[in-house]
Amino acid sequence: NNILSYLQNNSGLPPIVLNKFDPKQLVNKIIDKAMPIAQRKGLNLSCNFQYDLTNAIISDTYRIGAILEQLIDNAIKFTKEGKVVVTVNMFAISPAVSELEQQNREMVCQFMVHDSGIGLSKEIRQHLHEKIDKFDVATQYHGLGSGLSFVKRLIGELNGEIEVTSEKGKSTTIVCNIPIKLPLLDDLIYDT
Repeated sequence: NNILSYLQNNSGLPPIVLNKFDPKQLVNKIIDKAMPIAQRKGLNLSCNFQYDLTNAIISDTYRIGAILEQLIDNAIKFTKEGKVVVTVNMFAISPAVSELEQQNREMVCQFMVHDSGIGLSKEIRQHLHEKIDKFDVATQYHGLGSGLSFVKRLIGELNGEIEVTSEKGKSTTIVCNIPIKLPLLDDLIYDT
């Protein structure tokens, strides 16, 4: 994971950089990378895109990629049989009135990772609410709870929210809602 490598060599996270990217391409790239591991375990790894609004969004590609990699890796790691399903959706924070508002409005990109794995204990779910002041990559990032705390930190830096629903021994669903913007129509037409 690139962001964990960065933390090993630096004292903190890189600055937030907002750029235009296609979330479908990013998610598919991460799924393709994780697919061999899922297949070796006999897991069904799939992705559903439940929106048809745009091919591009504006956000921090690096952080969103790290969030998804961590969530998908955890889901595969802690699922012995069954499936891991990634669902991506987008919805408006407020309705658009004019065409210009439609182009440049704030949206929420929702990433949901559901698995049929071991579930999360109450203690691990509570760990998500703890503040992380210092990262010790060598010891913290091998466990599920610390990885989720790391994800929560990244989501928080993007002004997003995370919700965890889990039943110990059965499944876990993690929903991340991250505010994004859509590029202006002119940017989509003239940017190659």
